Amino acid sequence: ADDIRFENNECYGSKKEHGIYHSNSGDRFVIRGNLVHDNRGNGIHLNGDPEIPGGDGVLNWGIVEKNIIYGNGMGGGAAINMTHVHDVLVRNNLIYRNYAGGITVYQDTGTFEQGSKRVVITGNTIYYAPYTGRSGVNVQTTSERVLVAGNIFVSGGSRGNIEVNSDHLKTIVSDYNIFWGVSAQKAIERKDQWLSLEYWRTLSGNDFHSKVVDPQFVDLQGNDFKLADSSPAVDAGMPADSMRVILEHLGGFEWILAQLDSLPEEDIRGHTRPKGKAPDAGAYEMGVQPAGLYDFNQDGTYSLADAIHLIILGLRNPLDARLDVNGDGDYSMMDVLEMIKLIRKQQENLT
Repeated sequence: ADDIRFENNECYGSKKEHGIYHSNSGDRFVIRGNLVHDNRGNGIHLNGDPEIPGGDGVLNWGIVEKNIIYGNGMGGGAAINMTHVHDVLVRNNLIYRNYAGGITVYQDTGTFEQGSKRVVITGNTIYYAPYTGRSGVNVQTTSERVLVAGNIFVSGGSRGNIEVNSDHLKTIVSDYNIFWGVSAQKAIERKDQWLSLEYWRTLSGNDFHSKVVDPQFVDLQGNDFKLADSSPAVDAGMPADSMRVILEHLGGFEWILAQLDSLPEEDIRGHTRPKGKAPDAGAYEMGVQPAGLYDFNQDGTYSLADAIHLIILGLRNPLDARLDVNGDGDYSMMDVLEMIKLIRKQQENLT
């Protein structure tokens, strides 16, 4: 079916198949605000079905956002499984404690043109319990022009944070993500091999702004995946201007760019993004004030004294991820300058 919307439903308990299944060349779809849990197959399955006559075999022009997806995939599948899709925006979804895949982009039949392409995966939180699950995102061999940006990926430990098997690697862009649950030496999977984050950066040019660091959820045991005040995921997402430049460079993203222009910039709860200098990584925008992040001397205030203390801490341990104020992946004097700018901006706002 074309022009279909799945909104604000609870879809659970399928003994054999999926929570939501959209298929057979259905275009212009919206899957938003659903609670999808405890289904044996996929949580949400998007399948263009090239083998079914009567259509082009592709799902075109879709939005998948603000869904909470957990406990699916005991029989295999993914939380969000996309095969034969074009122009799909997947954003602001919370995916946790599933048993198999996270977000998958692939094809299983048909022509190359019917394969998945022009997919944006941004602002999602994907968490696996220890010793469970697969990779957070899986971009398979024929998929092309995929952007993976500003997400939080917590591995169960036995698989990489992301898996990229695409034969069109120059068209796959990944950056501004938070990786955790597995070491930096095994953060990436490609062609049945573990890749270190450092090697992946050299190979692909990707994830230079991404970090391997604990995202610091508010209450992991209670499944509260909002960010703590001190979370390194705050302001760590991809700035909107950077995303636009990348999509324009990849080409063909006119429809998704139009959606990004027209849809409200907000998180899974409808809170405005960004609250700080950039969006928070993951599904939740917390809007932490600078004092909550950068009170380096722990006096309860935010001032030039903290900039001085930042320099001292940098001399002691320049690898401390908390010191990366400007989000470029490393501590340097540029972080001190960025902090002084933030202090001046705060003072201007108070006058």
